Amino acid sequence: AATDEASATLNRLGLAADLTRRRPGELSGGELQRAALARALLARPRVLICDEVTSGLDTVTRRGILDVLAGLVGEGDDLSLVLITHDLDTARLAHRIAVLDAGELVEQGAAHRILTKPRHPFTISLMETTERLEAGAGPGIRG
Repeated sequence: AATDEASATLNRLGLAADLTRRRPGELSGGELQRAALARALLARPRVLICDEVTSGLDTVTRRGILDVLAGLVGEGDDLSLVLITHDLDTARLAHRIAVLDAGELVEQGAAHRILTKPRHPFTISLMETTERLEAGAGPGIRG
């Protein structure tokens, strides 16, 4: 039963069941990240803390992981997700956002409000910087 559950979880994350027989050095960065996520999910946590869960991943893999995370929270599995990120696309998954500047909480609230009407100067600057980067980014940079 445990093998079947592990295979189903790996499959859900876009990984083949035979991944369990491979060594970490034989996996790509995206496979390692998804395998770590699968391992965490198999513990059936009530709270899953993801610290930069999509960092260093290609656009397609990043989008896939974000879709899986959004699906997990939406399934009603009584799973709460805490995302620690610098990536605003990842932050868009949240219901609530807390913005830290040098470790100090400077703004918090509903995600939609923070992302559309930031109040604190640091949050405003973060949003403006992101918009400038997005405007200057070439095709394929965002996913």
